[in-house]
Amino acid sequence: MDVRQKDTKRLITVEMKLLRRTAGCTLPDSERNEEIVEELTVEPVGKKLRRYKSNWLRFTARLNSSRVTREMPNCRAKGRRRLGRL
Repeated sequence: MDVRQKDTKRLITVEMKLLRRTAGCTLPDSERNEEIVEELTVEPVGKKLRRYKSNWLRFTARLNSSRVTREMPNCRAKGRRRLGRL
């Protein structure tokens, strides 16, 4: 699973919006994101994604070479998708 930088930024934005609401802060309060994360003692979503990906890669490395799951990180789709609905 390859998460693009654009998608990661979107996830971080949504996470911070929810954390601000949970902490009872509004944008005009001008509290820094780091302060809110520290106050709520929450692990940032970007860090969670990196940890999940590294755990998955370590898991697939332990599998037998005959397993399809082990070959998946090295596979790339060929060609292009069709435009429009199927």
